Amino acid sequence: MTKVRVRHYRVKKGRGYWEPTGRMRAMGFQVMALGPHGPEAWAQAERMNAEWDKARAAGGNVVVEHYERGTLGWLYAEYRKMGVWGKKEPRTRQEWEEAWADPHQPDA
Repeated sequence: MTKVRVRHYRVKKGRGYWEPTGRMRAMGFQVMALGPHGPEAWAQAERMNAEWDKARAAGGNVVVEHYERGTLGWLYAEYRKMGVWGKKEPRTRQEWEEAWADPHQPDA
């Protein structure tokens, strides 16, 4: 298969994954399983990279929502959008993010 370089894209056992960095995860981006390694997975990874670029250009105050409205996860995501979240020490935010693992996302 052709060698294609896509940012944050990894192949494990023939399947593609989009793997965000710690900074990206702090903004709400999560590891995504993209299916079999190939053009469709590459395209989906590029779409995620475009979302990341958009969030980064917005100054890092964008939090990706992936929880249903009214759930505890949604409430936590809303809290992270507030100015209070940005004032917390980086280590505190990191600890909170590590404690708030999404059980629906595959482990990296």
